[in-house]
Amino acid sequence: MTTPISRSRVAEWIAQLSPEATTEAPLGEYADLAGVPAGVRTAISKVIGTGIMTGEGTAGSGKVYFNPNGTLTRAALVVIVGRLGAR
Repeated sequence: MTTPISRSRVAEWIAQLSPEATTEAPLGEYADLAGVPAGVRTAISKVIGTGIMTGEGTAGSGKVYFNPNGTLTRAALVVIVGRLGAR
């Protein structure tokens, strides 16, 4: 049995373990981060700022979503690992 992992948890792990995850990005454009704890927001800001992770699109509203509580897909994990390996 596998346990799903959230996008925010992966962002925290990368921010803690990757020496490249140092540049923070402004998060004002992300419509779904208001209730996220400060430490997790910082981790998300770092992985976005370094281009390791990105938002998940606009969902037709013109807004950008990080989807912090969403499950990270295998395809997204492959992209993240590729970005980490390219550094």
